[in-house]
Amino acid sequence: CAVMAVLLPTKLFIMLVGGVFGTLLIIKYLELGVFLTVIGAPLLPTTVLAGLCLVCVLSFVLRLLTDREFHFKTSSLDVFVIFFMGALLYGTLNSFTFVKSAQIMLIYFSYILFYFVLVGTVDSHKKWRALVVSFVLVGGLVALYGIVQNFTGISSTQSWVDSDMFQSIKTRVYSTFDNPNVLGEFLVIMIPTTAALIWANKKLGHKIIYTFVMVCMCACIVFTWSRGAWLGVMLAVALFLLVMDKRWALAGFVAVFALPFILGSNNPIADRILSIGNTEDTSTAYRVSIWQASINLIRDFWLSGIGLGSDAFSMIYPKYALAGANFALHSHNLFLQIWVEMGVIGIVSFFALIFAFIRQSFSLMVYRKRGGVCATVVLAAAAGVLGYLFQGLTDNVWYNYKMLLIFWIVVGLVSAGVNINKEKQGQNNR
Repeated sequence: CAVMAVLLPTKLFIMLVGGVFGTLLIIKYLELGVFLTVIGAPLLPTTVLAGLCLVCVLSFVLRLLTDREFHFKTSSLDVFVIFFMGALLYGTLNSFTFVKSAQIMLIYFSYILFYFVLVGTVDSHKKWRALVVSFVLVGGLVALYGIVQNFTGISSTQSWVDSDMFQSIKTRVYSTFDNPNVLGEFLVIMIPTTAALIWANKKLGHKIIYTFVMVCMCACIVFTWSRGAWLGVMLAVALFLLVMDKRWALAGFVAVFALPFILGSNNPIADRILSIGNTEDTSTAYRVSIWQASINLIRDFWLSGIGLGSDAFSMIYPKYALAGANFALHSHNLFLQIWVEMGVIGIVSFFALIFAFIRQSFSLMVYRKRGGVCATVVLAAAAGVLGYLFQGLTDNVWYNYKMLLIFWIVVGLVSAGVNINKEKQGQNNR
């Protein structure tokens, strides 16, 4: 350490020593690594998160090899996840930019492997609940930071807002993410989960804390001005309420259709909602052109795909680009993007994974009244993922790798919650 302190720059020395000791701690205490990764997912850079995931995987493997009492826990999703990993490999091997695609595949694999670590490590209700609560509280801090940005002022990219149609919108917040739409994607997942904690908790103090977090998240998602996120969170919350109590269904539908009229005319929120589908909006017109070009691209590469990542896409896309959208880094649609990158095997494996996820998650509907916090949060998180995927119809929600990891974290939390809840119900039946 003394030699390195002399030879290396101070910042690099601190990072190196911190990384070594952090790695040793996580190898010794796997649960610490899992908590750090989940809490750091909205905050840390992609490379750091990938490194944390790989260290957790290493610690997990070492524990499996050395601890006879530690067993590999499986989930009903595992086969579908492995099938999807195979599709990622297939898309990489067919890539027009193999090296770049291979690098992205390693990021995907590190995040997906962390899913297996999370399911295998979080094996008790106490651990699971602590992880969910920590995740939600960090989400509240992210939302609070976004609110501060809105009132203190931040520099916004001009392309984020159509100034001709929405002159009153000057700022779109992005908090710890790089883009307001990405922040909206994060909040689509977090809002239903937070609502579930409010719903299921019986302690007044906890309800007050989660309600404050919920208010921050709802305010922040408004300040993103992301129409896709607004639609996604409406769908997610509606699904959650419908599952918990069907009497909420009618009220929810009425509220959604009445919202623009309640807000009144010349209200920027109402104008933003009513502009959905309006091709005069430059953002909408741009997306439609990219979707059409991506579909044409799929017709030629439907079987093999063109490879993972924006490098492969930006290489091939210009040959199919339409007027008004000559350049794009991705297809602005998650489902089109998966098919473009990984071919038909990729899109089929992804749909199989999602259907298995829905089936697994909503199997807890029978326990929603007597399953307590666990069953309620699992159903809410699953609804959040569906809202997130709905937003994926208008954007490539995996373009930001933080959101890719957060997707797999939530899928892991849901799978672990299902396992814990069913084990608990099995013990009660015995």
